[in-house]
Amino acid sequence: MLNEDLEQRKLFNKLYKITDQAIDKAVSFQDIDGLSASQNELIKECIKRILITAKKENDCKEVAVVLGENLDLGTEFGTEHGVDINSNPFIRDIIRLNEFNVVFHNHPSTQSFSVTDLGYFLDNKSIKVFGVVSNLGNVEILYRKYAINSDEFITTEGKLSLIFDSYIRSVDIKKLTSREIYKLGLRILSEFKSVGYYMHLN
Repeated sequence: MLNEDLEQRKLFNKLYKITDQAIDKAVSFQDIDGLSASQNELIKECIKRILITAKKENDCKEVAVVLGENLDLGTEFGTEHGVDINSNPFIRDIIRLNEFNVVFHNHPSTQSFSVTDLGYFLDNKSIKVFGVVSNLGNVEILYRKYAINSDEFITTEGKLSLIFDSYIRSVDIKKLTSREIYKLGLRILSEFKSVGYYMHLN
């Protein structure tokens, strides 16, 4: 997402076609604890829209969809190697004004969250649920379970930001191979898991 490094994506250069079975699988997860029924439905709607749109309108390449409660913030089309939500100034600016935002994008391969994805999530603290769905129907999310600006929120976000920055400063990204970059992303993702921000839905 967000124009990920081409070399990183070459590690997972298999583009899977989206099937109806994959779409059904992607929305078959149980409701997420802590969210209302309508919020869970919003997440499923977001996932379904991404896969259908990618299949019918973007040759199964990346698509991002941004939804707020009772508000469709937009859809962005990308390539096989990324999609840049920030290229749309309306989405970029208004996403910070809503209390509940759901942002999802698909990965044509089986790749999990990238380093770029994790940085985007940390930079946009108004996003409640940020997810990636593979073209095979696997869904992973980053979920902010604390109320924004609560003590728990501030502590957790501060911890994750420090950890993220320390990982990035510890390496020269430009000198890493695609496999090393991916492994770096997985190490950072493990920190999100440790604070309860990560879920694999199916």
